Amino acid sequence: MIAVSALDTELAAIAERLSVLPQRNIAAFFAACGERFFEPYAEFSVATGFGNPRQLRSLLDQAWNSLITAQPAADWKDALRLLEEDHTPHSDDFGTLECLFAQDAVGCIDACIRSLLNAPDPRWVEIPFEAIRAAVSDELTGFIDLGDSPDRPAFENRLIRDRRVTKELAAQYEDLSSLEGDSMLGEQTIASIRNRAVENRWTTSALLGTSSEK
Repeated sequence: MIAVSALDTELAAIAERLSVLPQRNIAAFFAACGERFFEPYAEFSVATGFGNPRQLRSLLDQAWNSLITAQPAADWKDALRLLEEDHTPHSDDFGTLECLFAQDAVGCIDACIRSLLNAPDPRWVEIPFEAIRAAVSDELTGFIDLGDSPDRPAFENRLIRDRRVTKELAAQYEDLSSLEGDSMLGEQTIASIRNRAVENRWTTSALLGTSSEK
């Protein structure tokens, strides 16, 4: 049995705080996650020819607009189908870390839309960290997933201190503070969270740990 890691403890705390927020606030939290991970999706699409960044950008923009107007701006069920069928790359076809980054971007946007459809699940906070965990594991151990390896506890101790993890955690905690301070989710709060997400966007090289951006 693998002990609960420090990162898992952090994510459980974030999920608990999210769970008491209104659904629009939860949706805004995941919209910000999707915004931060959008660029790696676009970069993956350009490199592989898979997906449609313009269409995915449109879906995310519609989600942001729905948060502002508090009205549905699209047929979200069709949007969820598009995300699954047209935008989610499969690891069997692309066995790369870049594929995982793209999956996380789609997963965050999917979580946002599902939250708008009255089905938020705070446990989705794990989504943005799946690819980060894999990238750090690959860099430190040469394996994307250590499973129940004896090396796992030592890796988890290093993972929580990695700059990619601390950066994403800091962004999420800042968003949480904003969302907890505005239960009615006003336009100014939405704009602030969105602008901050744009400023903190990931790139593929930053996630891989090959640039100073990390």
